[in-house]
Amino acid sequence: LYSDVTESVTVPVCTDSEGTVYPVSMNMYGHTLTAADGSAAITVKGTFTWVNEGIGTIVGTHGIVVDGGTLDVNKDVVFNCTTDITVMNGGAVTVSAGTFNGTTANFVVQNGTVTLMGGTYSHAIPQSVTLAENYCQIEQDGKYVVAQAIVMIEYTKDAQEVTEGATEWKGALDRIDELSQEGISAFAVTLLQRVGAAGNTATREETLTIPKGVSLTLDFNGKTANFNIENNGSLILEGTEDNGYYG
Repeated sequence: LYSDVTESVTVPVCTDSEGTVYPVSMNMYGHTLTAADGSAAITVKGTFTWVNEGIGTIVGTHGIVVDGGTLDVNKDVVFNCTTDITVMNGGAVTVSAGTFNGTTANFVVQNGTVTLMGGTYSHAIPQSVTLAENYCQIEQDGKYVVAQAIVMIEYTKDAQEVTEGATEWKGALDRIDELSQEGISAFAVTLLQRVGAAGNTATREETLTIPKGVSLTLDFNGKTANFNIENNGSLILEGTEDNGYYG
């Protein structure tokens, strides 16, 4: 786009003579695409992605309808729509970037798949949408952000196995403390990234305070953790001695 446009665009299935499907890409150059006449701004029947220079914006009742096609939201696109993305007829969506401000919904999945490994959303992630492995949802300033987790927390609540992710070590510890006050007394924590070593995700030493009466199993998972432990409960360390250290 070289200017703001009011239009409804359909991305067809583009193939060569041998049937190989070619992707269609768009560079919005920071401009706005507004859906025409209540239609979707973009209907994807083929394969579509962005190569944006600058942050583009999509406006409309329906932002993008993925009708059997494949959509990769890999750039910082802003969706100011009623429903940001609708998936039907076996469509597939992958999101690693973007801001989704849908007033009614960020995603409506009628038939198909949506996988998230990034993005900021106006609504909590629905069960019809999948978080990519080792990614989690965090609430931040009234929005929901999908980011790579540094740790995963597992526990049992109401006879159900629950798995949660946290994007920082302190957030995981705060969550454990919060859940312990609800009467949950056993947790398994798996490190997904290095913790506490300078130059890595956490750049300071951490203090691990285990609430009284709580048992925590910490699996280093081949990663390094550098923190001071104040152990008021019981701590089980899994993995080899080379996988982590504490003091």
